[in-house]
Amino acid sequence: MVADINRCLFRPPCHPDWPTISRSTIHWDTDPRAPGRGSLQGVVLLTDVGRDGGGYQCLPDIYRKLDAWLARNARRSDFDFFNPRLNKRKTT
Repeated sequence: MVADINRCLFRPPCHPDWPTISRSTIHWDTDPRAPGRGSLQGVVLLTDVGRDGGGYQCLPDIYRKLDAWLARNARRSDFDFFNPRLNKRKTT
C-alpha cells in the first residue's frame, strides 16, 4: 500500500463574521527531515487576489539553508513540522 497526502480542501475567503476560518499557521505539509524528494502542493484560487492575497507563504532564509536550520531546530523527536512555530518570521 502507498500512502500519500492527496486531498482537496475548500477554504472560504476571510470574512468579518468568521475572522479565523481561513487563517492557518506557517507549516510544512510533510516532514522536511524525511529522506527523498519531498512533495509539492498546488493551490487554485477561484478569484483574483492582490500580491499578498494568496495562501502560499515562503521563508527564503530557511529554504536557502534548510539543512542548517533543521540541524538547529528540528533535532528533537517531538519536532512538529505542521506547527514549527514560524509565524513570526518574515514571509515572501
